[in-house]
Amino acid sequence: MKHLVTPEKVSRRLDAQSGGSELGPRAREVVQNRRDFLERGNISLAQSKGNAVVLGVQRAQHETITIKTAGTPDEYVTVVSVTVSLDVMTDQAAFRNTNRFESLFSTMLVVNQVIQERQPPTDAALNVHYARVFSEAINSILDSTDVFVDSRDRANAVFQIKNMVLPDPLTPELDQLVVSALKADGDNSADSRRGELRKLSREFQHIYNLMLLDSLKKAGAAQITLLPPSSPWSEGRVLRQLQQRLGVSAEILSEPDPNRMNGYEIRAGITATNTIGHAGNNVGRTMQSNISLASRIVRNKEGTLIHVPIGINTVNEKVAVGVGFDTFSEIAGLSRSATRDVVMRAFRKGAAEVANRMVPLILKVASEIH
Repeated sequence: MKHLVTPEKVSRRLDAQSGGSELGPRAREVVQNRRDFLERGNISLAQSKGNAVVLGVQRAQHETITIKTAGTPDEYVTVVSVTVSLDVMTDQAAFRNTNRFESLFSTMLVVNQVIQERQPPTDAALNVHYARVFSEAINSILDSTDVFVDSRDRANAVFQIKNMVLPDPLTPELDQLVVSALKADGDNSADSRRGELRKLSREFQHIYNLMLLDSLKKAGAAQITLLPPSSPWSEGRVLRQLQQRLGVSAEILSEPDPNRMNGYEIRAGITATNTIGHAGNNVGRTMQSNISLASRIVRNKEGTLIHVPIGINTVNEKVAVGVGFDTFSEIAGLSRSATRDVVMRAFRKGAAEVANRMVPLILKVASEIH
């Protein structure tokens, strides 16, 4: 907010009601110079026609690390990190005369810029760095392949990632992500911390969603529909815009209601994280950040959860688990825990492993009658 959204709001004289779309003009400037992307998606920028292409900022923050070396002035290494997502959504269920909010494509990209100076960067300098990294990230994610390929078949079953439970209390690795985000935003209030925990959970859900989409695609599971994870932004803006395109009274199903479709909830959580050190020398050592995840499928019948697939009797066999890890260097004069990019890379690997193990469970559930 402080270094990317607020400067944009001020420079473009945007009003207070623009919450959530302040970066739209800057993203539009990048997109309008990408004729290849516009032509691939048959996208018009002339007016808002309900194009179901969503460019989102999942995360924008920076971390500053101090390097202390005897006999020399301190150096400050600042990493500005912007995470953008590209989603293609639709209001039309596959091969059915039904209005349903479905994911066709989802991907995410993290772009980092490293600044090393004798002084910590000023707010004005950070504003420039954030804007540059944001534009670079949007331009890079537009290179994604297969964005507008729709291989859906008639849906045998509909699934949605419903949550991503974080450990309580938070593990040190996850707490560090929250603390870093609050520090970057300059707000350490209890309300901001609760809001950051919700954002972190949604961010993990989004990553897991795109991994699951990728795993279903690789398995050729075109008969499975995945609804986008629930979020105030997508429901308030994307879903509302699609409803307006269809008509004031249009209803677009955005949750896997078992009374109206063969719908299921995918529930997930982070079960553990830790950081371990490997052998090193007097210069430093290699550290490894680990994260464990678990996920299951339930049918929510009016508040009663039925753990599926019912054809599997052993509870543990109904749960998909995975572990992800990533390494980083800890050198003399630079003491730090795993940075956000390290933890998120570990999570992506763990989420990909869980997604691959979840696909057979999804296919089995879709073949059952509940």
